[in-house]
Amino acid sequence: MSFTLNNVPKGPAFGPSPTSSCRPYDMPYTPFNKQDKLCRIADWISADDAPTYGQGGRPGQQQHQRAGQQQQQQSQRGGRQAGGGRNAPDAGADGAFGFKQEYDEASFATVSASGRTAAVVAPSASLLAARGGLSAMGGGRGGRGGAGAGGRGGRGGASAGGARAPLSNARPAGVSSGRPAGSSGGFRGGRGGYAGNFVPRVVRDASVNVQPEWSVVGELDLPRIYKHGAMDSIPEPELISMYGSVGTYSKVFDRVSTKNEMALAVSDRSNAKSSSPSTLEDPVLIELVETSAAGGLDKPTIFATDAILSQIMMAPRAVYSWDLVVTRLGEHVIVLDKRPGELDLASVNENANETPQDHPTDKEHPNNPGNIAIEATYINANYSQQVVDHDKRVSLGGEPPILQGVADEEKPSAAYMYKKYSFEDYMDVIVRTEVDAVTEMPGGKGGATAMATVRALNQVPGLPGNTGDWRKALDSQRGAVMATEMRNNTYKLARWITQALLAETDVLKVGFVARAAPRDVSRHTILGVTTYKPQEFATQMNLSMTQGFGVVYALMEAAVQQPPGKYVLLKDPNRQFLKLYQIPMEPLAPEFVVGPSDPFADCVPEVEEEHDGSDLDD
Repeated sequence: MSFTLNNVPKGPAFGPSPTSSCRPYDMPYTPFNKQDKLCRIADWISADDAPTYGQGGRPGQQQHQRAGQQQQQQSQRGGRQAGGGRNAPDAGADGAFGFKQEYDEASFATVSASGRTAAVVAPSASLLAARGGLSAMGGGRGGRGGAGAGGRGGRGGASAGGARAPLSNARPAGVSSGRPAGSSGGFRGGRGGYAGNFVPRVVRDASVNVQPEWSVVGELDLPRIYKHGAMDSIPEPELISMYGSVGTYSKVFDRVSTKNEMALAVSDRSNAKSSSPSTLEDPVLIELVETSAAGGLDKPTIFATDAILSQIMMAPRAVYSWDLVVTRLGEHVIVLDKRPGELDLASVNENANETPQDHPTDKEHPNNPGNIAIEATYINANYSQQVVDHDKRVSLGGEPPILQGVADEEKPSAAYMYKKYSFEDYMDVIVRTEVDAVTEMPGGKGGATAMATVRALNQVPGLPGNTGDWRKALDSQRGAVMATEMRNNTYKLARWITQALLAETDVLKVGFVARAAPRDVSRHTILGVTTYKPQEFATQMNLSMTQGFGVVYALMEAAVQQPPGKYVLLKDPNRQFLKLYQIPMEPLAPEFVVGPSDPFADCVPEVEEEHDGSDLDD
């Protein structure tokens, strides 16, 4: 059989020449939309194309032309029916690749328990319009975030008449959102979907005024570090020294309930408890810092208290802004402090969907965020001293140097342990941890004791996100109450657990305290106590110490590259970032000098006394 190759047109482009008179012949043709339903193997020659095959026509072309004519006729009638159009899934239903779904509605019925057949009733126009979609029936009332085409706009919606201009991301009335009508609104203007749960973003201020002369020398992306920067493992800490004595936890408080509540007593020992000295105010830590700075360390070493260290380790869970003073000494020493006079306040509902806000008119309102933080700190300090028996003290070491000058009747139940965590060749962390009490170990015999960390949660009436009055729900639904607190106070609870794990205490005693009267912040009652094991509690809250120390390591890497001096570590008020600022040393602001033993205390300029001229000679 001979084979003859047709003339191949020459040209710069691939394919036939645009001026060629050759037309495709015997080439099958089918639209093949991506939305076509392939229900059988392709048949290049359909029944209606058979007469024209071989006569200059293209198989499949007639059915495609008929589908286009049907579409044009439908558009001329003004009705865009469901499933019509070229790109619809049922396009060309009469063709070779068409698929037509048949509905047998005659046999449809709703079966009830009584055996009666219920009639299928179509929803009314008013009901459809009330669901907040852009309904074409009109006359309805727009739901939250929606509008009736001819009716009155519901809460958060706008009527079709358009009394309010649409937001930048909103669609004008009559424009489809691509979702079924009524999917975003609620019945009779009720709460809808995402728009119904929308909470306006609150822009918060920084905890310290950032001056123009401050320069950013480090920025830590907390979510990324917390996810990818975890340490391999946590080493066993080395106990450097231990001081202080603690009282024995009173079992009476384990029997407290909402029906047998107990008043919170004010203790003189709470002042020393709440005003715990910072790093460079602790004589033991000062001596360790000076020795390390003069001895020539071989790797970076961080000095901090457990309150400061937990603040950094759990920073990814923080919402409010806070700041710390970072002191760089020598080649490897990094000291973390809080600013002088600043208390470590316990926040309330910091992680709630709607955080507490200042009262618009009453600056002294008891539920303002600053006031409830002071109240929570006051409750914790008094509660930790009330639940222990000071007559049954257990000595864990010598007299604490940080309590020198405090009268015996004002010394709190507290023991201080100084520990060192050595992370191989990476860094060392020296931290002062704290124990609040000792208690009988569950199942122990004959005086077997366990060290305990004591904390208290408090409920503030009127705050959004609460589970209702604890007096009604705590005894019967304590698990639900605690779950709500774990959601609303994630950062505070995470810090407590971290402090307990750093101190290696055996139990964490959490009390539930409420106001005696809704607006009385001076009188409180204890409603119950729950006992947790710190490691199990950490597992419940998905808390990882390796991730926490990963944040500390990232801070160390940023700080050790800087020259000796003073820096400020600031938690960004509106983003999950930690920023390290270098502050001017000449002159150094007094608010960043921590105690008289601060190595840079001499950088603060002396304040000249003003003379009125009375001591001058005439």
